[in-house]
Amino acid sequence: MTNQYLRTRTSAILFLVILFLVPLLFPMPLPAPSHWAVRSYGASASEFSSTNSSINKAFLAVQSAEKSGGNVTGLVKNLNVAVDLIQKAQAENATNPSQATSDLQEANALASEVLSNSSSVASAGISHSRNVFTESVTAAIGILIVSSLVYIYGDRVYRQLWLQVFRNHLVRREEAR
Repeated sequence: MTNQYLRTRTSAILFLVILFLVPLLFPMPLPAPSHWAVRSYGASASEFSSTNSSINKAFLAVQSAEKSGGNVTGLVKNLNVAVDLIQKAQAENATNPSQATSDLQEANALASEVLSNSSSVASAGISHSRNVFTESVTAAIGILIVSSLVYIYGDRVYRQLWLQVFRNHLVRREEAR
């Protein structure tokens, strides 16, 4: 073998050793693929699920309050705001995770507020229904009493009034022609 051949072979081996040993001796961070990248996720799926669950509970409470006759307009508005906040949080979770988490917390707070206020709205509805029933029964009894009195004493009262009004009225007899 010639000297030239040994020199190229040695330089090739040296090149390979350097190629493999230098990264081991001096590790340099390589950029990771994008799917390996560690991202800061804002709200997790369990947070979304928990908030949706609390909104569903609040919705059932509002539905019960409405069946009781309560005025649920304000509660429904708050529920709609909470649902809008969840949709907003889902849209911005990838771009602004901290705002998404904040929106979820606000939606959860609104759902809790609706849930706690629904019982008082339901009791107010029940109370209002009782008042309306009492007023209706009282009015019906009053109408029955007045109509009974008119039936029993109406003829007498009518005659007395007639005599009072036409007391001085003279009835004249017309002569036949």
